[in-house]
Formats: sequence, structure tokens, C-alpha cells
Amino acid sequence: MGSLDEQLRGHGNGNGHEDTTYRFSKARDSLEMAKGPGKNKKHEVRLDKTKTFSSLYTLSEPCSLSWRNVNYSVLVKKQNKVILKDCAGDLAPGKMLAILGPSGSGKTSLLNVVAGRVTAGELEGEILLNGKPRTDSFRLLSAYVVQDDALFSSLTVRETMLIAAELRLPSGVELGKKQEVAEKVINELGLAKSANTRIGNAFVRGISGGEKKRVNIGVEMMGNPSLVFLDEPTSGLDSFQAQNVVQALKDLSQNGRTVVMTIHQPRSSIFQMFDTIMLLSEGNLIYFGGAHAEAASHFGSLGYKMPEEFNPADFYLDLISLDTRSPEAEAKTRDRIEVLARNCKTNKEPIPSLGMASASEPEVSKGAASDYRAGKLHQFRVLFGRALTQITRDKIPLMISVFTAVFFALIVGMLYMHMDKNQRGIQDRMGALFFVVVNNAFGQMFAILNVFSKEKLIVQREFAARAYNTWPYYVSKLVAEQPFRLIGPLVFCCIAYPIIGLNGAWDRFLVFVLIVLLLAIAAQTLGIFLGSISKNEEIAANVSPLATVILLLFGGFYVNKDTIPPALSWIEYLSHIQWAFTALCVNEFKGQEGWKCDGFESESNLCDVTGEQILHRLSMDGQTVWEPIISQILLICLLHCGAYWSLCKLQPKFKPLETKKGVSPVKAVKGSDRV
Repeated sequence: MGSLDEQLRGHGNGNGHEDTTYRFSKARDSLEMAKGPGKNKKHEVRLDKTKTFSSLYTLSEPCSLSWRNVNYSVLVKKQNKVILKDCAGDLAPGKMLAILGPSGSGKTSLLNVVAGRVTAGELEGEILLNGKPRTDSFRLLSAYVVQDDALFSSLTVRETMLIAAELRLPSGVELGKKQEVAEKVINELGLAKSANTRIGNAFVRGISGGEKKRVNIGVEMMGNPSLVFLDEPTSGLDSFQAQNVVQALKDLSQNGRTVVMTIHQPRSSIFQMFDTIMLLSEGNLIYFGGAHAEAASHFGSLGYKMPEEFNPADFYLDLISLDTRSPEAEAKTRDRIEVLARNCKTNKEPIPSLGMASASEPEVSKGAASDYRAGKLHQFRVLFGRALTQITRDKIPLMISVFTAVFFALIVGMLYMHMDKNQRGIQDRMGALFFVVVNNAFGQMFAILNVFSKEKLIVQREFAARAYNTWPYYVSKLVAEQPFRLIGPLVFCCIAYPIIGLNGAWDRFLVFVLIVLLLAIAAQTLGIFLGSISKNEEIAANVSPLATVILLLFGGFYVNKDTIPPALSWIEYLSHIQWAFTALCVNEFKGQEGWKCDGFESESNLCDVTGEQILHRLSMDGQTVWEPIISQILLICLLHCGAYWSLCKLQPKFKPLETKKGVSPVKAVKGSDRV
């Protein structure tokens, strides 16, 4: 197996353009494929600049990180709430920092500030990378592992890693090399035994919680980051699994990466792995420094000696936590926290510039920070395969969809079968058609909403990591999943139509199927739109029925079109239910005759009603079946535009870092750029 530079070397330059050379770490990188001693030296990766995207890949130097004068506040009920107060710290390459503190102390907020992931509020301070102001290339040097284990349940560990490698390594890298990189990460994270096991979910047993955490870490490691930020990587794990996860992170730091994490009440064996700790309480910096002898000495000098054979994490958290059980206890602990915070600031020496003579922030070609490592067509191919694999393996939702379709088709069929050609038959037919519309509109929308709400967390994480663009994801998902999601509506049509006894002509049946399938597509697209604009699953679950009921009222069954107030008449044009119901009625009644006038016919004067007269009562006269069908297609296009726009809004915008007054100005990370 060759060295990493040989494996990632681009193809020759055939157009006379210069190759771009990047250097990377002396430290043993966790993605390095070289074997044996003596191979951890500088390599050169030559990549062809004639590619359609400006920077294919960047291999980075070890990074030191420092921050000072960090203040952060948010607006809560029109009042400014201070989250962080003048926090500072520094971290050398290859070190692991744990941020500890009680709930509400500002741990995650500080992590987000340092990682450049703050989305709201007022933020000021200075953050330096290798002693220099943080720039746009920081995005390519860092990885952020979220607390939630958002993964595709039907993929195996190996498939998940390979897909991450496909998206986060340049398209020009051969597939075999990407597989080798994925295997290296799997081995280093201790996932080799479960590599062929599916991730799993509530219905299908998969890997353990600790393994999911390590898979999440591995996915982010595919971008070859120098800095790794993690929010509560041990949450929800037992002590043994938590130790395995932190041990994997310790290994990453020993390989030259800088690791920063928030953690809640680590066991003593986990605490021993930390190089540096940062203690926060009520937004105040209580301590920053060595995790062991230095910390014990600092608090011992203040009169708080740690007992022997005592978990240091428990001791420090007890010391800096606010006791709100009584006013007296709260006042006492608040005074203690203030004293500790003052002593921290008094005893803390000014943080030096950590710039290293031989390691500055790696050069990145202009525009590289905003580009994706993989081309859009390559993104589409990978995402299409992932979506196809997920939906074909996750058979339970498909089986439920088909079972539900059969169940409701039999119910509506038995309820409306043997309809006569009289006034009651007209009413029953309209009721049956409206049930067909409502059943498919609600069923398809909520089916896609349930799936997308879970997938949304993954999409948001991958958008933030700039793994792919919006349109390759949206189009690949649509092309891969749409045929499978239409199986249920198709089964429903084939069963319900003959049992109900609707128009027996074959062309009418085919048009009926077309109308129902278009309705299903419109409902699914509406579900994606509502799921994307909703902040969480609960909001989406409450907003979606409300929107559907409003569109239902304008569906043409409960209220005649001619009686709708002019100020509200525009809503019916946005109702996919209205267009589907209109098309079904025209398809069923137009051109039909022989409907009896119950109670008015006599032996000498038979009273017949035509289909055109029925449509006239519904204010649907004068229409062909294709007019509402074309209108439905146009509405679907509009809904797709709305769904695509809402997915684009999922890409977060992070706040800029303002320089604190009295501090020399530095270049801040552009908040308008999407990460």
C-alpha cells in the first residue's frame, strides 16, 4: 500500500496549468495510509487545477487554537441574557480539551463560538488559529460532531463511511483509495467488527449506542480535519461505552489533532484522558489549564483541596455548581463562584500568541473555503445510491404503505359498492371520490413528513459540513424515492376502482390513476416543504394538519366554488385537493347520462340527469379533465420550488465575530457565508 500522497495524487496536467502543492502534518494523521516506521514525514499532494471546482482537497498542518475576550449574549423575552463573560483559553496541537460545567453554564455556547457555529445573538472577541486570525479556510480544517446520532438506519457502518469519503474527498480521488481511507478510519475507531452491521433503528436492531457515536465521529473525520469539536459525545451512553468513545478521541489527539469537547460528569478513568480542562459556571471562566496536578494545585491554593480517591470531575462540578434549593444556599454558592471567577482572572497570565515558526495556517486557494470537495454530478450519483439503498432496505415503511392502501381500498370499496344511478348514487359517488382524495392527500403527506423529519437532522449536519449542494440532494432523493412512494397509491387505485364501481371505461380508469398519482406527488412535496420550514418535528406535526385542513375546506366538496368569498378565492388555486377532486369528478361524470330524478319521475315522463348537469351544480361545468390535471402539474412545480427553497434555508448562517472594544481588530469569520 503506497503513501497517502501517492494514493491521493491527481492526474497529470495536460493543459499547461501549474499543479497546486499542499503540505500536511508531520504528526501521524488518522487518515494516513502509509505503513511502517519512518513514513510520517511531509508529503506533497499535486492536484489538477483545471477541475471544475477550485480546490479538490486540502491536507492541513497541526493547529493550535486560542481565544480571548469572548463575550456572548442572546435576547430572551426582549431582555439581553449574558451567556459567556470574557472567556479565554489556548490549546496546543495534539491536545484534548474538555469543557465542563453544570447545566446552563455556557459549555455548548462556548464550543459553538470557538467552532464558528453561533447562529444568533451578540458575539465579540478574538479567535486565533496558529497565532493568526481565523479565516475562511477554518471550515476546511475543522469538524463538528453534533450530539444527536443522526445516521441512515439501513446503511451498514462501512457503507456510511464510504459514502462520507465519497462526498468529503475530492471527486478525482479513485474509488479504491477512498475505500482504503474509509477502512483506515473504521479500524482506528474500533469499528472493524461491526463494519458490515447496519446502523439500525427502533424496528431493526443495529449497532450499539457507543458505536453510533464513533460512526458519527468517523463521518466527520473523512474531511481530514486538524480540529475536532464535539458536543456531549458521551451523552446517552453507559460508562463503558463512554470510555470507548473518549479513548477513540484520545487516539485522534495523539495522532496530531486538536480535540475540543463538552462533557457532562465524566467518570474518573475518562477524566484521566483529558490534557486540559475548562470549567464554566454561569457564563464565568472558573479555570483553564492542566487537567490533573495543575488543577488540583490551583483549587488547593484557594482553600479547596480535593479529597483523595475522589473523582476530580465530581469535585470540580460540586464546587462550581449553583445550589438553588434555598435562598441561603444560592447566595453562598453564588459568592463562591464569583470568588473563583475573580481568582481565575487574577491569576491567569495573558494568553500568548501560539503561532509556530514552521506551522502557519495552511494555504488554501482563493475560493476553496466556499467550494465543495466533490463535484455536483458526483454528489448526485452518491446521494442517489444512498437514497435508493435506504428506501429499498427499509421495507417496513413500504409494507405499511401498501397495507394501508389495501385496507382503505377495501373499506371504501365495501362502503360504496353497488351504487345506483340515481340522486343517492350521485351523492355516494362524490363522497367516494372525495374520500379517495383526502385519504391519499393526508396519507402521503404524513408518510413523507415522518421520514423527512428524521432525515432532516442528517441533512442539516451535512449541509453545515458542506458535504454537498442542495440540488443534488433534492433531485437524487426525488428520483430515487418517488417510484417507491407511488406504489401505495397505485395499489389503492387498482383495488378501490372496480369495487366501488366507478366509470367502467379503460381510459377513465387510466386517467383516474394519473390523477391520484399526481395528488400523491403534490402531497409528498407539500410534506417536504412543511417539514423543512418547521424548526422541529413537533412543530411540523402540528402545522401540517392545519395547512391540509385549510386546503381541504377549499377542495370543492364542502363549499361550492361559486359561494367562496372573493377575498379567499385565491386559496383554492393552491389546493392540490381541489384540483384532484375536480379532475376526478369531471372524469367520472362528464359525458354520462341516465341519472334518475328521485321522486319526480313518472311513468309518462321519465326524468334523467346528465353528467354535465351534475358538474354544473358543482361549478365544474365547461371544464375538460385535462385542465385540472395540467393545473395540478403546475401546482406540483410550484410546490417543488417551495420545497427546494425551504431546503436551501436549512443551510445555516453563522454569526460574525466582532472585535471587543479595546482589542486590536482582527479579521473575523464571515457570518454571511454558509458553512
